[in-house]
Amino acid sequence: MENINFKRFFEKFGLSPREQEIFFLLVDGKSNKDIEDALFISIRTVKNHIYSIFKKLNVNNRIQLLIQAMKLFKKLPE
Repeated sequence: MENINFKRFFEKFGLSPREQEIFFLLVDGKSNKDIEDALFISIRTVKNHIYSIFKKLNVNNRIQLLIQAMKLFKKLPE
């Protein structure tokens, strides 16, 4: 995924800095527990952020998130 302008992607969908951190962890295949441990936040907070990311990107699960992200990255101008 080289040459992807993540800043533009995150601005387009209104992801907060914390949601951006979680987005990268999700793309890296981390579990909710892994994210909780890495960011020192509660599992409930992790789930709330993931829910928010899913809503903003109009997806229902992690697989759809990855597919949607790949499609969107291809459409963003350089």
